[in-house]
Amino acid sequence: MAVIPTQTDYDLVQMKVRNTRIKVDVLNFNFQTVNSLEGYVTDGSISVDATSDIRRTCNLTLAIERSDKMISPGGELWLDKFIRIYEGIDNPRDNGNTVWWNMGVFLINNPNTVYNVNTRTVSFEGLDLMAKLTGRRNGQLPAVATVVYAGSKIADVVKQTITQLGGFEKYIIEDVGYTIPYDIKKDMGSTIYDLLVEIRDLYSDWEMFFDVDGVFHWQQIPDGENEPVVVNFDQLNQPLVISDSIDVDFENVKNNIIVYGRLLDSGEQVMATAKDTIESSPYNIDKIGQINYIVDDERIYNNDLAAQRARYELFLHARMNDAIVLEVVPIYWLNDVNIKINYTNEKIGIAGEYLIKSLEIPLGISSSMTINAVKVYPDEPTITKGN
Repeated sequence: MAVIPTQTDYDLVQMKVRNTRIKVDVLNFNFQTVNSLEGYVTDGSISVDATSDIRRTCNLTLAIERSDKMISPGGELWLDKFIRIYEGIDNPRDNGNTVWWNMGVFLINNPNTVYNVNTRTVSFEGLDLMAKLTGRRNGQLPAVATVVYAGSKIADVVKQTITQLGGFEKYIIEDVGYTIPYDIKKDMGSTIYDLLVEIRDLYSDWEMFFDVDGVFHWQQIPDGENEPVVVNFDQLNQPLVISDSIDVDFENVKNNIIVYGRLLDSGEQVMATAKDTIESSPYNIDKIGQINYIVDDERIYNNDLAAQRARYELFLHARMNDAIVLEVVPIYWLNDVNIKINYTNEKIGIAGEYLIKSLEIPLGISSSMTINAVKVYPDEPTITKGN
């Protein structure tokens, strides 16, 4: 999901003094706004994680007079409602009018268990719309078995699943011509999410998620190489980075991926390898030696799929460990992952372009924002198919 900030967006987050606001719109199940809770929010945060299918979650604390007004049938915090959160900053160059940024659409989860009668607050978590497909809210498949037949076009199956079974009308589905290689059957008790996960995992490095506008996306995971830099922290007028660090999990670093797939009737072993041979990578085989990671998966039925899987596993075990953590002054419009940034701190070895993989965005007044990002390299690893 591309973030395209305006000059006003850049200017507002660089102000030394901000007047911030939070607004929570209450939506019905047709996603129509039925109420606004501006001024109720006292604390909270939003988490965004590219490695999770429920990509966007939130925690909110609201100041209220009586819980039975909100947490009851027909109330704002009930099963038939969604919420949409906005964060805003007053613009002194526009007569103090507030510039609002959409932070996402969420299902309300378990509000009545944490009502505090002394402080008159209620806290609850919010889950993005993927939760509606998981069974947490009406995501189970019909009582009869659901079958997707071999040869079906994946893009068409995903569209039908989202619209006919999930009830969603807004979607962006990338189509590269992939098909279902074998019949997929889901029995009673399975969920729409279970079906989509099995289809997604047929081919490596694909993702599905709902964006801040509640639009379903099905696409290949971006590597950041051809993406524009959205924020260059080195060129801002005001420094926004509070602290930085390099985040490495040595136990998880692997630079030589070997994937074994199906043993074919011809006796050929499906396989592929991916090696970190990128010259500037800290995990280059020539620099630290060869650290193997072996995958054995009978569902991989040709060498092309094995190569895809090898490349993806190398990304997980090399690039995802070539990471930085930035604590920054909140940038509310920078509210999605797989967005490219640029940052330099040569004293600790940080330099270049990075792809955001997770965010922790505060809704409180004095908290900072946390960015986790991985290094983007223009060079490719070495991929070998077959023996």
